[in-house]
Amino acid sequence: MNKEIYEKMNFKNTDVLYSFHRPIVEFDIHQASLSISDRYGLLDKDFVNKLKLLPKEDRVVQIGCIQRDDKEFSKKFLQYELDIRKQFIEENKIPLSDIITCHSDSLIFIYDGNIKDIKSDVDGIPFTHRNTWTSYMLYKEKIEMYFDNNKMIIDYKGIPKDMVKQHMFGIHKYLMKVFHMLEEKDSEIYRYLAIFQRKYLMNQLPDYYYFPFGYNGKYKLENMNLFGYIADVALSSMKGGYYNG
Repeated sequence: MNKEIYEKMNFKNTDVLYSFHRPIVEFDIHQASLSISDRYGLLDKDFVNKLKLLPKEDRVVQIGCIQRDDKEFSKKFLQYELDIRKQFIEENKIPLSDIITCHSDSLIFIYDGNIKDIKSDVDGIPFTHRNTWTSYMLYKEKIEMYFDNNKMIIDYKGIPKDMVKQHMFGIHKYLMKVFHMLEEKDSEIYRYLAIFQRKYLMNQLPDYYYFPFGYNGKYKLENMNLFGYIADVALSSMKGGYYNG
């Protein structure tokens, strides 16, 4: 796993299928394209200063065009990005087994310590704390769900925004309830899951519960796969587990 985390821009730790009752945090490189290009002299200083004045969207487009047209710049930039990410992991002594995902210039990992103790300046490159969650679940190795039991929100990654929107009053509401009950170690979770699935199979829920939670497949089959997975997670996590196996 070490090699994958340090060599892949996008990494997902499929050994961690879910986590409850431990803080999960997200850090990313602040203005990664500018910070790295400026720190290591990958672009002309005057050009970097001009880029700093642009809105984020325009700046990203310009850097993207340079990466597309200048392969040497792109190669060096990506390597520095990987090196800085590796250095951040090592200097903060983050166990590789606690890293959930790496998305280009960001990391999401389980962290039991004080956020203030995280070293957020690595070799002159600033990292920014973006999010903190209380739970995590991975579905079908691509859909990531991050839950904050204090704010009662779920952040999804790996699923289109329009799909999340259509589930807001259905599956999303169900998932919110499940996450909250698991965080609270509510033994009524089993009864809730059983009643919900029975109502679902008997078509006793509103229509919006029947939109497929996935990219394809018939709604009942697709959603029953999700409900079965949730039941397995609930059974395991209530017994005290948070990792796969």
